[in-house]
Amino acid sequence: MRFKDSNSQSQEMSNGRDIGTGLDKRQQELLRISRAMENFNYNRNYSDVYLAIHQHLLQELPGYHLAQIMDAAILLMEKGEILLAPPSESLIINHAGQRLTYQRRIYESGFR
Repeated sequence: MRFKDSNSQSQEMSNGRDIGTGLDKRQQELLRISRAMENFNYNRNYSDVYLAIHQHLLQELPGYHLAQIMDAAILLMEKGEILLAPPSESLIINHAGQRLTYQRRIYESGFR
């Protein structure tokens, strides 16, 4: 068991829960993504929603990595639709030594 001291970030107990919040690592990660997505513009449509999320998280989420795009996409599905775009070549996003190869998806806002 580790504890939080005044000079460090929250430490974890042996069961993986943060002492201060009671959230496990995955829950903390999802909360960080949700907070980072609070000022995403859900009211507009995007022709490449994964790229839009990537660009947003680059600015808003310290320590961002590509896999977080999929977690953030779930938040968009609560406010609109993510649809597969007409067939095209696979697209690639490279970031911090990672590569995401994907088929373009569009986002249609539910706010019209």
